[in-house]
Amino acid sequence: MLHGFTGDGLDFEPLIEELDVMTLIAPDLLGHGASSAPEEPLDLYSIPEQLKQLAHLLESLDAPHPTLLGYSMGGRIALQLAVHLEDNFEGLILIGATPGLRTHEERAARQTQDAKLAGQIVEHGVGAFLDAWQQKPIIATQERIASPWREQMRERREQASGAGWRNSLLAAGTGSMEPVWHDLEHVHTPTLLITGQEDAKFHQIAEQMRELFPKATHTSIPSAGHCAHLENPSPTARAIHAFLGDL
Repeated sequence: MLHGFTGDGLDFEPLIEELDVMTLIAPDLLGHGASSAPEEPLDLYSIPEQLKQLAHLLESLDAPHPTLLGYSMGGRIALQLAVHLEDNFEGLILIGATPGLRTHEERAARQTQDAKLAGQIVEHGVGAFLDAWQQKPIIATQERIASPWREQMRERREQASGAGWRNSLLAAGTGSMEPVWHDLEHVHTPTLLITGQEDAKFHQIAEQMRELFPKATHTSIPSAGHCAHLENPSPTARAIHAFLGDL
């Protein structure tokens, strides 16, 4: 289970409580949570380098063919893993994920945007950045995450490394990622795409992805935005249980 930007593996607790019959592994990605957050070299945070780190983790686990789940940033990384290491996974679950930006112009614009955000982390600090970040419409729906998880998530984020978040944005943001739209037709791993009903942008992306994957279904979660698995974990867990039962 791979978390989103600014998060950590513990963010999955509301969903994990609903998936209480499974063995679940939720690492902290580089620059997040309890993982290291080196200030340099920046390349350590790149998607290819993070894929190497996760491949080593997979090799160390006694789980030869796990199902891979990723949310948002973690969903982008999970999708890249599935493209490059398809035979390693029994199933793939993507929540609010994208294969990337299709054009060079879109990626360049996003890199500029992410660099500006990275500068805000350095200039204003983690707390002030979080206050502004949580006002974004795509993040604001997380206000419905139940207590005590939402408060605990905020407490953990306030202790996070600004350098880790900055470098993650610069080296592993959507603008820095090579798109994999053209690779989806070659990914034969059974795939479940999950989006919140209020997340119109990623709902559309998921529908486009569903048409390209050979074995994909798309489930829309009611009363949820981008962070569907935490905003409304019960129906998300039911969708995951049903998907896993068909593998």
